[in-house]
Amino acid sequence: MTKINIDNKEIILLYSLVFVTVGVVYFMPFFINQLFFLLILALYWKSKNIKFWFAFIIIILLAPGGLFGGSELEKFKTIPYFNLAPGISIAFFDLFVLITFFKAYSKRITVRFYFKKEILAIIILMLFTIVFSLIKGTEFKIIISLIRYWMPFTFIYSIPRLFRTQQDFNKILLFITPTAFIILTFQLTLSLLDVNILSLLTGNAGYNLLFGTFSIESNTLRATNFYSENILLNVIFASVMLSSSNDKRFKKYLLLVLIVSILSTIIAGTRLWIIALIFALSYYMLFIAKRKFSVFLKGLTLVTFIFMIATSFPQSRNLLESFINRYATIIEIANSGAEVESSADFRFNVRLPLVLEKFQESPILGQGFTQEFSTMGDLVDGKYRVSATGDYHVGNFNLLANVGVVGFLIFLYFWLSILIKFNKNKKFASHQFKESISILKLFFLIFLIAHFTTYQFFGLTQTTIQNFFMVIYLFFVSNIFDQGKYNYLTTSTNYSERT
Repeated sequence: MTKINIDNKEIILLYSLVFVTVGVVYFMPFFINQLFFLLILALYWKSKNIKFWFAFIIIILLAPGGLFGGSELEKFKTIPYFNLAPGISIAFFDLFVLITFFKAYSKRITVRFYFKKEILAIIILMLFTIVFSLIKGTEFKIIISLIRYWMPFTFIYSIPRLFRTQQDFNKILLFITPTAFIILTFQLTLSLLDVNILSLLTGNAGYNLLFGTFSIESNTLRATNFYSENILLNVIFASVMLSSSNDKRFKKYLLLVLIVSILSTIIAGTRLWIIALIFALSYYMLFIAKRKFSVFLKGLTLVTFIFMIATSFPQSRNLLESFINRYATIIEIANSGAEVESSADFRFNVRLPLVLEKFQESPILGQGFTQEFSTMGDLVDGKYRVSATGDYHVGNFNLLANVGVVGFLIFLYFWLSILIKFNKNKKFASHQFKESISILKLFFLIFLIAHFTTYQFFGLTQTTIQNFFMVIYLFFVSNIFDQGKYNYLTTSTNYSERT
């Protein structure tokens, strides 16, 4: 794989700018906040170093550890919106997407993307569901809010025109990897020291994030919701690059990123991702690892060493006990007849029946984006809040309630077509890239397992960040397909331009 040429000064400058942004967001007046983010957009528009500014803005939007994520209690301590007229505003992300699109449009070049047909099928379903929903009486403002969720799909046009080489794209993902250490730091300070950094920044002890909540559950501190899309990007990139890079120093860094990301997953206590992690490691060892077993063993040894040191402290032992109690519910739920008072029990006994009821009312086309669908959102103070995303906690059942059997069949085509392309492109990839394709396919299978068991990973109601993550993932896969095929067809090891 092409070596990533990156200057450490760029990393230092990038994250220095991130910390400056923390100061502006949390300690400056709101109008200064707005001017600062407008300046960022202006620099992004004018700069020739597109990779740097694109990566910086993505890091801010990913909200590592909950930074810049917004708050129900501190309205203005977040990435700003800009009021255009009474009742009309535009978000920083909206402007970022538009600027990126126009910068890409000026290139006027043809590029290759392996999943055009699959994405086109989803777009057609999206347009049909909009028309269907409007006919059923859905308010136009709900459609507008969902269009904002779908704006990341414009990156399918923009990204390959702005970042023409594999190295350009990988450099952006490499810029993002230090967020793994930010996330872990936030989790450890809360779990071990009972210090909520976000509460310190806002001056509010009850800080409740929209992008993720650091909460107290069952009388034990648990650093929840570390923002899984951010961690997943780091894990996927590190895993693939570990399998193909020959740079020993770079591989050590990637292994560290992978270990830190795994620790974040464990500390978060999210059962879904722990199960996914076990599945991924088992699959890797059985079908992919082969000669890479030594790398895995070194990583496992380091994790064990860190675990032994950490559990020597009383706070760490209490934290570990709360993790074990939480994961034990997985086994209890699996036992026939077991009744567990847990979030999983609430999901199956309360959330799921409501979603199934809505699906049965309109099984062929679903509820669309109607009022009936939007009242299946999260339960707050004994009432379900209205949410245009329905209830994503029940995975594929929420998709069925939204688009019905017809929509499900289109998504089935989407999934099967991508899996077929994984197998097809692996056959025609050089040996160096076969393992990379296998790893990326493994993660796609994990997404499907999550989607069909608990967490909705695919659909028309995914959030902005979820859609952005999926677009980035598919482009990463497409680039690996492209480079693997190129290396298969030529003896050259230098690949600079996409065909």
